[in-house]
This record gives sequence, structure tokens and C-alpha cells, in this order.
Amino acid sequence: MEEKEFSEEIKEQALKRANYRCERCWSRENLRLRAIDENSEYTLDNCVVLCESCYEKAPQDPFLFKNLFLRFASPKEMISFYNAENEEEALRLFCEENGIEYERLEISREKLSRSFAIKQGMKKSVEKRGHAGFNIPYGYNYKGGELKINDDEAKIVKNINSWYISGKGLGEIAKMLNSAKVPTKKG
Repeated sequence: MEEKEFSEEIKEQALKRANYRCERCWSRENLRLRAIDENSEYTLDNCVVLCESCYEKAPQDPFLFKNLFLRFASPKEMISFYNAENEEEALRLFCEENGIEYERLEISREKLSRSFAIKQGMKKSVEKRGHAGFNIPYGYNYKGGELKINDDEAKIVKNINSWYISGKGLGEIAKMLNSAKVPTKKG
């Protein structure tokens, strides 16, 4: 979800109102502002302060965001509130109480869960490899957030291009590289 801008005055008022804490889990780390309803005006009444983790988990649906996500800081809290046996039962009771189809809510939760898992995976990839979402092309190294030419590999890439332009097929080029014991990008 794209974070739209609140005015500096609203940002300061919202942070002060929230006592410089996430309004869901009370964390003081990595605070961000989020509109309750992305399609409404960006006013103080439509503004919530969230930590990075809660921001990433937040549903896009304004009703679910306000009435479920902000109301309960965890599934355990929701289960306790509804005196339910498990999260599914608590969600069914929430839906019944609010006149929503449980299946609609489940679809939204599944999408959110997948989206969150993908974002977390990309973050881990960035931490581990310094980038996310692509393999580093042969002939380059990734340093300092940029692709830099790897001189040794670049010579091989130039040879591959020359061979291809001269009419050699991909299979023949692969055999030539293998017989010369040219390492792949990963070794």
C-alpha cells in the first residue's frame, strides 16, 4: 500500500495524540501514519499512527482496518473478547456481530497473509543479499545498492555475444563454455 502524505501539522498532532506510540501495539519503533480510509480526506480524524510491523499487516478495507485490526492487537485478544475456542470462531462471531459474510473476511485475510509473507521474504532477501527480486546478471556484481561491471565476467559475455553474432547456436556456445570450465555466476 502506498503511503500518502499527511500535512506536517497533522503528522505532529497524530503523533502527539498517540503519545508517540503505535495505536495498535504501543511500540515506539519505526512509526508511520496510515489513513483509515485511503479514499477520504487526509485529516487528523482519518489518521492512525502505526509501527512498521502493524503498518505492513494492516488490511486495506477501511471497515476491517478500523473495527477489527485496530480493535484487537492480537488474535489472542480477539479470542478472549469473544470467549471463543479459536481464532476462526472469534472471526465468525465478529462477522455475525457486524453483518458481514465470513467467507469475504477469510478471502481478505488470506490475501493479506500472502502479501505480508511476500514482503517479509523480500526484506529478508535484502538483508541477506543486499537486493530483492532478481538474480544478479552474469557480468555484474551488486555493491552499494548498484550493479557494477565484473571485468572478468564481462570478457566472457563479450565472447558469448561474438560467438552468437557469428552464427553459433546457444547449445554450441554452452558446450564451449563448459569445456573451458567457465564458472556460472554462482560457481
